Amino acid sequence: MEYRDSQTRHYDEGQIYFVTCNVKDWAPFFKEKIFCELFVAELKLAQELKEFELYGFCLNYSHFHLLIKPNQEHDLSKIMQFLKRNFSRCANFILGYNNDELKQYVEMLKVSESDNNYCRFQKPQRLQKTQENYKKEFQEFNKKLLNLHHQFIQKHSNRNIPKFHWQKSFRDHVIRDRKDFENHHQYAMYNFLKHNLPQDWPYTSLNYPAMITLEIMW
Repeated sequence: MEYRDSQTRHYDEGQIYFVTCNVKDWAPFFKEKIFCELFVAELKLAQELKEFELYGFCLNYSHFHLLIKPNQEHDLSKIMQFLKRNFSRCANFILGYNNDELKQYVEMLKVSESDNNYCRFQKPQRLQKTQENYKKEFQEFNKKLLNLHHQFIQKHSNRNIPKFHWQKSFRDHVIRDRKDFENHHQYAMYNFLKHNLPQDWPYTSLNYPAMITLEIMW
C-alpha cells in the first residue's frame, strides 16, 4: 500500500480514504478494554458531529485503520484532528491526568440553557435534532467517560501508567477504484487477524453495523 505522510495535505471532495494512525512508539495501549470502549465512543461522536461516511474500521493494540469519506464541510484533516485530540484528552482523564482540562472540555460540550443557538460542536438544523437531544447525548457521553474512569481506577489503582499520546501525523491512501476499495474494505475489517488478536476481537466494524455505510456508488 502507498500512503501520503505529509504534514501539508490537499484533499479533494468526494474521495474515500484509507487511514492509519499509530499510538506513539507503537505502545500497545489498546490491550486495555477500557480504552477500546472509549475509542469506539469517540469514533461514534466524531461520525455524528463531522458527518462522514464510514465504510470500515479496525482497532488493534497499537493503531487503528479507518475507511471513510469526508463531507464537504469537514475534510480528513479536521476529522482526524477532532478524533485524535478528543480521544487523548479523555484517555488521559481516565488515567488520572488533565482533570482540570477535561472539566473545561466537558463544559464546552454543554448547551447553554439561556442561549437558543447551537454549541460549537452541534450541527445545523438539517439534522433535525433539538438542543435537548444534543444535551442528552453529551450527558450520556460524559457519564460513560466517568464510568470508564472509575473502572480504570478500580482495576489499576496501584499502577503508574504514562500519559497517552498519538504519533503526530497519520497516513492516508486515496481509494482509486472499486477493486482498491474492496481490498481496503477487507483489510480494514479483518486486520486484527493479521496481528494475531483473538478470533472474536470485538473492535472492528464487523461488530458495529449501525455505524457503517452499506452502499457505495462509483
